[in-house]
Amino acid sequence: MPHCMRKPFLILLTIFFIASLALFAEESKLEDDSVDNGLNEEEAIPDYGKMMFLNSIIHGTAQMKLGKREEGLIYLTSVPLTLAGEGILLYTLFARLEIIFNIRLKDDKTFLTEYGKKTLDSTDSLLLFTGTALTLYGKLLSSYSQYAAHRDFIDTYGQRLGIGSVREGRESLAYLIASPFLPRNVFNFEVIPVLALTTIGSLAGEDLGKIGDFFRRDYVNFMGMNLAPIGALGLRLSTALFLVLANATWEEIAFRGLSLERGGVFFSSVSFGAAHLPNMLHPDFSVEDTILQTLTAMAFGFYTSHQVKRGGYMLDRAIALHFWNNVLALTLDYMLEPDRQRSFTVGYRFSF
Repeated sequence: MPHCMRKPFLILLTIFFIASLALFAEESKLEDDSVDNGLNEEEAIPDYGKMMFLNSIIHGTAQMKLGKREEGLIYLTSVPLTLAGEGILLYTLFARLEIIFNIRLKDDKTFLTEYGKKTLDSTDSLLLFTGTALTLYGKLLSSYSQYAAHRDFIDTYGQRLGIGSVREGRESLAYLIASPFLPRNVFNFEVIPVLALTTIGSLAGEDLGKIGDFFRRDYVNFMGMNLAPIGALGLRLSTALFLVLANATWEEIAFRGLSLERGGVFFSSVSFGAAHLPNMLHPDFSVEDTILQTLTAMAFGFYTSHQVKRGGYMLDRAIALHFWNNVLALTLDYMLEPDRQRSFTVGYRFSF
């Protein structure tokens, strides 16, 4: 982060934490006052909508209101994680990659919008990886805070909210993170056939030859480093496992957890697909690519939402399917096109 930005960023972060701690103290005081004043159970029930809205801004406040202070403090750490991650990403984009913006007509048929044409070096790649990791794990904590608050409210006050709020209790965050690595969540008829279909469907006949060519190369570029193919593949797989674990888990918690229970299968699936629309700003994604991915994500959402409902709103198998599907896709993509380095060029393709 540039030196001129460090002090304002630290001041903002300090103010945020002071405000959060003050809010926690006020919540504790209100809880104590409610006990001292002899409020009955009906009067002590918090407003669900206000509680969830505030928790979406300052994660962990809902747990404090429900009497789980230590758990709330854990979720509060999602704020500095996300801020730090976004700060690193913005610094890399604007300070290191020399963002430019240009719109031009390509080949008299395609409008191309582009920015940041500098080639990534190893430092840029490491910064982008670090920023992405911090942001994703911050989202993981914040999404689980919302899901846990929703479930705990139902269990504590016995109020059924939304279409699918029927199951008592919740899966722990530790269990959900571990769920892709538990054999019973992977080796079943809900996960294996779908993984096989998506993997085979993404491979053309000539792709098998490209995979063989990958291992015959002298070296392969990974994050700006020239490595032996097996070493580069190992690092690619490791980074994919680390990032996808957070990404798949928080998305399933948000869309097949809270969103499914509150809005039903259709709302959950459509919103999950729509959440992929910003991917048109991602390197190498055109508008057509994004629309196809959005429709695929919707179909995936309908399938997993149906399976989650059938399984009593348990998220473990949905997370396992999402996780391994993304890991396989990222790994195969790297083996098929190892020389394609991520730039920051965005293509909007409108043929006419």
